[in-house]
Amino acid sequence: WTSQFNTKVANNNVETGYGGPGGHLNFSPAPEGLAVASNDPNRVGVSDGYFAYISTDGGQSWQQMVVPESQDHAAGQQIPKTDFYNNTGLNNTTVWWIHWQDDQQMFVAYDDVKYQRSIDGGATWTFDVTGLDIKKENFHIEQHPTSGRLFLSQGRNWPAHDFLGLSDSAINQGGGDIAYSDDGGATWRILYDFGNPVAWTAIDPNDPNTMYASVLDPD
Repeated sequence: WTSQFNTKVANNNVETGYGGPGGHLNFSPAPEGLAVASNDPNRVGVSDGYFAYISTDGGQSWQQMVVPESQDHAAGQQIPKTDFYNNTGLNNTTVWWIHWQDDQQMFVAYDDVKYQRSIDGGATWTFDVTGLDIKKENFHIEQHPTSGRLFLSQGRNWPAHDFLGLSDSAINQGGGDIAYSDDGGATWRILYDFGNPVAWTAIDPNDPNTMYASVLDPD
């Protein structure tokens, strides 16, 4: 056997989107799907835990399939985290919440890719976000009615709203907190660490200084 998808030492033959060296997520540890076209042995498709790739030269070179080709990064190139991307429809995952801060700024809470934001009404999306832990799931976004501050419910476990996360062992895996942002979701800080996943928050409509939090706690 000869390795054709060369990512272990350096990314020297894969054109990437937002996933790969320097990107929001690196390459997935292992492939999960492989197919060769029945009418063209040089056309190969590979999927893994994060992305999908295609080769038209028998595996000598590869191209990602989750963002448009015009937004590719050349093989061997570090991915800048400040880039904005469109979506081909192949980078699908669970979306727990979509928050519109205004008619242009959006922030999305995900499972696998965790978060994305848009500044053009959802036409393009970026992972250019600081202060959030990539290991935490994001569940719900709340906006303060007067200050505009955003509050994000987080938890480091299986999805809190999914059957995979509804067990004592899953809930106890890694804590959770409420994060806040004053710049539309570009920068976040921890407001309060509960030590358990936070599934939801709500600001009291009669008192904007009072917030309620739904926290998963098997004890």
